Amino acid sequence: MASKTTTGILCFAGGALTGAALGLLYAPEPGTETRSWLSYQGEVPLGAGRPHRQPSD
Repeated sequence: MASKTTTGILCFAGGALTGAALGLLYAPEPGTETRSWLSYQGEVPLGAGRPHRQPSD
């Protein structure tokens, strides 16, 4: 019988592989466009992307 640690590691690895496969299948743009978007987002200062939402009373 497998230990709890082994079971946890296998579940984590299975979830990571499933998430990666689904990410590749449902990617909205080709890889080159996604990489250029990510590099642009890395250059934009934090907080400059969206205005902050004002709390409502």
